Amino acid sequence: MKNWMQNMLKVILDIYVLLTQLNTLNDQLQRMDIHLRSIVEAMKKSDKSDFSYNDSNLTSSNSNVDFSLLDIKDVVKILNISTTTYYRLVRQGELVPRRKGKRHYYYHEDLSKQLNQSKRKGRI
Repeated sequence: MKNWMQNMLKVILDIYVLLTQLNTLNDQLQRMDIHLRSIVEAMKKSDKSDFSYNDSNLTSSNSNVDFSLLDIKDVVKILNISTTTYYRLVRQGELVPRRKGKRHYYYHEDLSKQLNQSKRKGRI
């Protein structure tokens, strides 16, 4: 009986590990989907007139979400703050950018979530 319980616990632990790995994989796939959508949007907005891509296969429940990236200039303009204030907010952790090398980028959705959280906590 004891051996049976040990085997059952091992199976449960293996299932738990697999579910954790699947959850991580799902998160990575969602991030990849967002990045690919932003690449498609950037390519659409580029000056290349020969690029034509039908994105009807990119249907999602978040089809009304804007996947374009905002840089520091855009964020400063949207928030109506100076560049110095922007870097102070980043240093204090009130704004958390996505970093690509030394450059800072935001998605509209990320920026609005961070602003709402900061307003809720009384930071901004």
